[in-house]
Amino acid sequence: DQSVELVPQGTIAARLRAGGSGMPAIFTPAGAGTMYADGGIPLKYRSDGSVEVVTEPRPTQVFDGKEYVMEYALRPEVSLVKAYKADTRGNLVFRGTSQNANPDCAVAGKIVLAEAEIIVEAGELDPDEIHCSGVYVDHLILATDNEKRIERLREWNASDLEATGPRVIIAKRAAKEFKDGMYVNLGIGIPTMSSNYIPEGVHIELQAENGLMGLGAYPNPSLGQVGDNDFINASKETVTSIPGASSFSSSERLVDMRISFCSPFVKSNLVSSTASL
Repeated sequence: DQSVELVPQGTIAARLRAGGSGMPAIFTPAGAGTMYADGGIPLKYRSDGSVEVVTEPRPTQVFDGKEYVMEYALRPEVSLVKAYKADTRGNLVFRGTSQNANPDCAVAGKIVLAEAEIIVEAGELDPDEIHCSGVYVDHLILATDNEKRIERLREWNASDLEATGPRVIIAKRAAKEFKDGMYVNLGIGIPTMSSNYIPEGVHIELQAENGLMGLGAYPNPSLGQVGDNDFINASKETVTSIPGASSFSSSERLVDMRISFCSPFVKSNLVSSTASL
């Protein structure tokens, strides 16, 4: 007896950020001109498999000649947040790509339960290293079981560059769009493969869609690198970061995309057996 609403990842992050900022709604171009905005997407099914409830049409408005969809702010009744380190005042520090939506959920939640791997006394954290202020945290819990399984352990393998097939064809074609000096956001799946085929002489900055600017290669055991479950790409594969890399929250990651600091965005779409979109 549950209903499930499918919402773009970036829209959820923006709605959380709006909820934490006291804003009732936002406008986003995501979904404009599609059935997502027009309504009719199943929300709930009956036991016989037929559709019982569908989404309502979303309000839209045109700004500067471009259509936007209105989305209501999101304020969870309870937010469950996982941090790497906290102090006794509830200030939180995240590690690597594990920041993702945690700060947004903490700011937006009506009641926030934060779990931390390490809890130190107030004053032991430098104010400049804190990612989320303790003012948002209602309850702080010391995590006693911190096993974090690596979902997709990927290590550097030169044979990956010699792979063939439709997915490789698409990845190679996408890589031809890369121009020197670009900041490129890589989505889930095939987009992460395109970084293997950057044209010679082209130097770009790769961004993992889950919040890492300065995405490096897969860890190379011959260089002493090991997979780290706090450093993964959007496909949940283990990665490294390059010198000068930075990590940030989901909503901040969407900001640099929306104002075109990252161009192009390499996203996944449905493809046929002949590798056509």
